[in-house]
Amino acid sequence: MITQTPTKGEASRLKIIEAARDLFITQGFHGTSMRQIAQKSEIALGGIYNHFSGKEAIFEAVFREYHPFLKMLPEIESVHGESVEELVVNAVSKMVEEITHQPEFLNLLFIEIVEFNNVHIKDIFNITFPRGIKIVNRIKAIEDNLREIPTPVLIRMFISFFASYYLSEIILGDNAPPQFYENAMDHYIDVFLYGILKRK
Repeated sequence: MITQTPTKGEASRLKIIEAARDLFITQGFHGTSMRQIAQKSEIALGGIYNHFSGKEAIFEAVFREYHPFLKMLPEIESVHGESVEELVVNAVSKMVEEITHQPEFLNLLFIEIVEFNNVHIKDIFNITFPRGIKIVNRIKAIEDNLREIPTPVLIRMFISFFASYYLSEIILGDNAPPQFYENAMDHYIDVFLYGILKRK
């Protein structure tokens, strides 16, 4: 596979984003100065302004570059399954695999929610939602016995189930008993597909 070597400008921009990400995660947005970003990225302060209008523009680039959904989508779109169950299991496996590589993304998400009131999530949503519709349509093509739930709500439910699993893993950590983790993802998928009531 042929990979393009980034230009000098692209390489500098990436260094800024990587440095800012580390600082935002450890110090927060307001606790990080442009001067610190310049120092950590080893790029002159004036040079940073050649790439970004200010610190919020840098955060927006960081949030977009490291948002796990943007990396998950191609993986999810590539999964195969002969049944809805198999497709969902494979998709969730890809999501868990990706998110476990970025546990610190939660720090960026809290900054986005608390300090920016979710203004940058809209751009991520506009990118991911149309592709989510295609994934749901694949599920509907496999199984014609689905309940009449609107596609946007199905996407929201899937994100909510996955987010609750991810957050509970982070929040509980090693503080919960082993029963909290035993086959947890299997149960999450089962509840997502069939609910908590026994099937008659």
